[in-house]
Amino acid sequence: MTFDYERPVRRKRHPIRNTIIVLVIIGALGTSGYLVADSLARSFATTFVQTGVAQQLGVPTDQVHVNLGKGSVLLQVVQKHIKRLHVTVDAFTSGTLAGSAVFDAVQVPLNTKDPASSIDITVTVAASGLLGLVESKSGQSQATVSMAGGDIRVSTKEKVLGATIPVSIDFAPSGSGVTLVLTPKNIVVGSKSYTPASLKASKYGPFVSGLLATRHECLAGGLPTGMQLGSIAVTGGQLVIEASGANLPLGSLSTKGICPAS
Repeated sequence: MTFDYERPVRRKRHPIRNTIIVLVIIGALGTSGYLVADSLARSFATTFVQTGVAQQLGVPTDQVHVNLGKGSVLLQVVQKHIKRLHVTVDAFTSGTLAGSAVFDAVQVPLNTKDPASSIDITVTVAASGLLGLVESKSGQSQATVSMAGGDIRVSTKEKVLGATIPVSIDFAPSGSGVTLVLTPKNIVVGSKSYTPASLKASKYGPFVSGLLATRHECLAGGLPTGMQLGSIAVTGGQLVIEASGANLPLGSLSTKGICPAS
């Protein structure tokens, strides 16, 4: 996200003094007045973040949901940072993947050019959201995708020895740096099940070598620069991809990484 702020002159923080300032505000406004002011501050900050995220991702505002966490927003404003920021995006696209996403940031400065302590992203992709990846890697526009336990199952048809045979492949997902790795684990040709090794040694081996290749999909172009993939697993029938980064400015989330030329 990119917001127009003038960079303030850095000054030494004084948490105790800031707390005293808030206590003075409470005393001046009274408890009820302070609660109203804090509610207005929370509403304004929520709308501000919601609008900024929606603009940067190019999605409707009503698909972005913001939670500023517990505690006084006025106190956090005086301390010049938000302790925790939780943003849910209903429709999120990362390269050839499509799903929903959750952004969690800790110790977020009000000046979005200053780095937050940490930013975590969790992207959840249903089977249908993987079709773009499957089509781009296999060229199969008729393929279907489903989840099989902890694996991603791709089903299609292949011409083998002059016949069209149904084939399904179970891929084990993992991550390396900014790359999603899909490793073939089990292959069913017709009605017979194979491991990659046994399929390679079978009569079909010379004709289906492409099915045995490990797929690599760089996700850097859909992630903010400086973020690395963490846990990647099939959970609850969906692919859950986690990424994280430290000391990243909130205003840099719109700057995506670059995948190496293939």
